[in-house]
Amino acid sequence: MTTKVFICDDHDILRKGLRSLLQTVQDLEVVGEAADGETAVEMIKELEPDVILMDLLMPGIGGVEAIRQIKKLNQESHILVLSSSHEDELVVSSIRAGAIGYLVKTSSPDDLIDGIRRVANGQSVLPPDISNKLLSAMQDPRIPSITLTHREIDVLKLIGEGLSNRDISQVLEISENTVISHVGRILNKLELDNRTQAALYARKQGLVR
Repeated sequence: MTTKVFICDDHDILRKGLRSLLQTVQDLEVVGEAADGETAVEMIKELEPDVILMDLLMPGIGGVEAIRQIKKLNQESHILVLSSSHEDELVVSSIRAGAIGYLVKTSSPDDLIDGIRRVANGQSVLPPDISNKLLSAMQDPRIPSITLTHREIDVLKLIGEGLSNRDISQVLEISENTVISHVGRILNKLELDNRTQAALYARKQGLVR
């Protein structure tokens, strides 16, 4: 199955380089690209890509706001940030806006390709240094055992391990639709915006080693 990828970055050379790289990968297809957030939002409405590679430092609305607008259009959009920035505020803001992965532009081609595949499956992609930034930003955590059922805690642990809904359904021997329902309740109870935040929450609570 081919994964449709959209590239948003204001540097022409980088976009062309990414397109050339991804065109060599059999299961990936670049379906469009944009040099700014506004154009990306409009194009993504029509193209409906599986994965969106999003830069953050761009003219106009910028990457974080573009992520927010894309997620409003389609909550199921899978967005992987590819940025040169390590700034804590941008990292945290992009994840809170709805991105499920964050890679820096110095990442290796293999890490990028693996990241795209994982994000396409709904898995979070966060290098250790990025995870640490996000964990430090999560203050006053609630205690899962008080607010979550035993089954929800099981699902939360597996989210923290980076498993997709399909993988969780196989491990727990329940349907994928049931997993989706559990994930929705977990996010609602813990007042989190997305599964990436849930994965970080699980780590912060010590549910994942």
